[in-house]
Amino acid sequence: MGAIEIAGIGKLDGKVSTLQTQMDDLRSGQAKNIVRNFILGLDGEKDASLLDDYLQDSIYSRGWRAVLSSPDDLGMIFQVGVATKAVFSSPVAMGDFADNKKAMDLWVADSGLVERASDVTVAVEAISSSDVAMGVLASDSTAMNTFASNPSVLDLLEASPVATAAIASSKMAAGKYIAGQSGLDPTSYSDLSAITKDSSAMEAASNSQEAMDMVASNSGLMEAVLSSSAAVTALDNTSPIKVPEITEDDPRVIFSGQHSSNHAFRAFDRNASNTWAQRGLATNGAWVGWEFDNPVWCYKVEFRNTNVNLDNPDGVVIEGADSVDGEWEEAAAITLGSSSSLFSRTMETGVGRKKFWRLRTTRGTVNEQYGFSILQFYCK
Repeated sequence: MGAIEIAGIGKLDGKVSTLQTQMDDLRSGQAKNIVRNFILGLDGEKDASLLDDYLQDSIYSRGWRAVLSSPDDLGMIFQVGVATKAVFSSPVAMGDFADNKKAMDLWVADSGLVERASDVTVAVEAISSSDVAMGVLASDSTAMNTFASNPSVLDLLEASPVATAAIASSKMAAGKYIAGQSGLDPTSYSDLSAITKDSSAMEAASNSQEAMDMVASNSGLMEAVLSSSAAVTALDNTSPIKVPEITEDDPRVIFSGQHSSNHAFRAFDRNASNTWAQRGLATNGAWVGWEFDNPVWCYKVEFRNTNVNLDNPDGVVIEGADSVDGEWEEAAAITLGSSSSLFSRTMETGVGRKKFWRLRTTRGTVNEQYGFSILQFYCK
């Protein structure tokens, strides 16, 4: 009797398994509609957590991704405020949403949706960590105006390497971001060039650590600032980081060599009568520089060749590096023509923030004697 009952149960289990498979097939075929209707039916305070749990099911997860690729279905959800809030507040739903180009294109085209998402931390975090989402956001001026006008959103964007890289790749997006970080109205500036041409705006940007971080993160942004005389003046007017006056040997002074009577610190003592000089080495390649406390972006340099008692180098490059023995990157190349005048030059190329900066000779005159009586870096 017991054996018969067990056999009967086995047949019943097989029927249940078959029925479950059929139900799964049905769910899979209708997953998009099932998920859409589930979201449209949400109406409580715990909607976001319910949606997170619901999308753990692999069939419903596929259904949600199908909804995201359907403008009609997603549009229906966006027409219902409660449903929209649930999506924006669900980490699982927003993770898929931010990585779906069609969904992001639909979102960014509706300024009201952008505004709603900008007020939800979960939504902003998902967007700021997605290459797809940030590519869409950084290409839309109106959306960037909304995000850059919200201090909380700016904090989240700043914390995301994905977001800052996407913004830095667009002068429009960078301009909006820099304006917002500088306490300016992003809608008043079409792109970074509009800020660099406005002295007061550029001074506000120069006083913002976050704005300068953005500029120094991208060679194109640095060069946009360097090409504007108004921008460089604004940098000069907002307490740039410089080498302090040095009146004795200092371990922060770096150099390729020094004469016993012309120590390297003399280049930084702010006295044109004193000189750093190096003798007896090859005609080219003598250098002197400074180790800053932290990596800085040097945008300008001032220097004066040695006095007439020593030979003047007539060509130099300005370089930055992460370590004194590391790879040096060229920021400017300058021809002097053996002049001993005071030179002031804006960098030609943005090499970013470096801890070590130096002036290196590339062409010289006779007697293998090099020197500089004044050297100053202007940095942010």
